[in-house]
Amino acid sequence: ASPNPFNPSTSLTLTLPEASQVTVEIVNTLGQRVALLSDGQSMGAGSHPVRFEAAGLAGGLYLVRVTAVGSATGARFVQSERVTLVK
Repeated sequence: ASPNPFNPSTSLTLTLPEASQVTVEIVNTLGQRVALLSDGQSMGAGSHPVRFEAAGLAGGLYLVRVTAVGSATGARFVQSERVTLVK
């Protein structure tokens, strides 16, 4: 995520080795999903920008959770990154 910490938005760059179905969700420290940026969207191989607009959320720590399932191989990839919203 860049910038991180951020206010009120940050850019995420997803780099995929193959075409995949991608879910990007934002989770608070209680494990509750507070935003869904992509819900199984099909994305081709390569880099993809995703913007997180957090104007309506309280300041604090959030997790960006990315889940990608390869279209050709069925390989599943999950990664989380911490981001900090400063208000």
